[in-house]
Amino acid sequence: MKKKTIAIVLFCALFVVMTTGAGSSESAKTAPAEAAPLGVVGEEGYVNEYFGVGFDLPEEWSFYTDEELAEMMNVTVQVIQDEEFQELMTKSMEDGNAVTNMAAKDSLGLHNVNMRVTKMTDDSLLSFSEETILEMLTAPVKEMLESAGYEDLELEIGEVEFAGQTKPILYITGRFYNIPMYQGELLLLGEDYYAVLTFTSAMENELDEQFVQWHALEEEAAEATA
Repeated sequence: MKKKTIAIVLFCALFVVMTTGAGSSESAKTAPAEAAPLGVVGEEGYVNEYFGVGFDLPEEWSFYTDEELAEMMNVTVQVIQDEEFQELMTKSMEDGNAVTNMAAKDSLGLHNVNMRVTKMTDDSLLSFSEETILEMLTAPVKEMLESAGYEDLELEIGEVEFAGQTKPILYITGRFYNIPMYQGELLLLGEDYYAVLTFTSAMENELDEQFVQWHALEEEAAEATA
């Protein structure tokens, strides 16, 4: 029953990521408690000290604006104008909601990556490996995507080099309104928060080009002091 409950909770957050977007227990021990799990978006990239990763914005890509992220959360423009958006995202996350803290896309909108962070409400999740969690998600994800109109779906667990680590990833291929779609779902587990990263390519599979844009912050620090 515990496995089923965790799968349902994670699946709900995961599916929201996939429809709005077009670590292990060891990482949980090393995640700095004082770091902000939402991370920081800058002009050239994204940095998340809590999960220890950074993202270099590719050429001809752009980050989603606060207004676009707010639209995902059904937040009014007035909140943006009042400069309360960051506080609103933090409060929503602390209330147990999955928050899209970073999203980026290419100039045509065919390829994108987004990250959603959720507060850990059940630390028993840390007793499962990332691969096991992804395996639990495979069947419900396929069922929901088929209900949403995806066809010719294939889902499998694979491995990817991500930010200096070999990590499990859920690969998804299929067709949506006859458009070939390629997706990857990757988990980052922290002691108090977890993140779901969604990588998406339409028409052509360019997921590998997205993976290499991520790096470990410890590598960045080592290069700076060399």
